[in-house]
Amino acid sequence: DTLFNGFGDEGGRNVALTRFVGLLFNKWVDCDLETAYELTKIANSVTVEPLPIEELDRTFSSIARAEYRKRG
Repeated sequence: DTLFNGFGDEGGRNVALTRFVGLLFNKWVDCDLETAYELTKIANSVTVEPLPIEELDRTFSSIARAEYRKRG
């Protein structure tokens, strides 16, 4: 759904981004880092008002670091 409709409206985009990236790193999906980042950029590109790339990168990196720390 997010890949087709994006992250939603301003004010909820960061929450949607966080959920989406968390799902990609979930043990049931288990995306590698490069694929997860590409899918995140695609979802952002179809968002009506996309997040600035700097904000997207910062949020993605933060979530990725947290997920990899959890995995050990």
